[in-house]
Amino acid sequence: MLSLHYKGQIKANPCTCHKKHCCCLHVNLAGLTDHLNYKLVKYRKIPVKITANNGYTLTGKIHQVGIDYIEIKKENDTIVTILKDKVDRIKWLKEACESDEVGNTTL
Repeated sequence: MLSLHYKGQIKANPCTCHKKHCCCLHVNLAGLTDHLNYKLVKYRKIPVKITANNGYTLTGKIHQVGIDYIEIKKENDTIVTILKDKVDRIKWLKEACESDEVGNTTL
């Protein structure tokens, strides 16, 4: 069980052995801005059109999602990796995604 300490007080697991120590918990949520990773994984088999910062456009299906990259599987079964910081716009090409308020994502 995780004990969270704040200014010497234990919040989750009350025991007396840790009351003298202050432990700061830092969480790194890299890549989870605006639930983008969740959306990419949820709709990963649905056709998508991704536009890069330089104007290059990729069309295919999301194959793999990492913290800082997206892999797109094109129609000819080639896999292209693009870094998330290079992505300018994501458009899902199926109406079901658009009704879920995910249709167009601008980064």
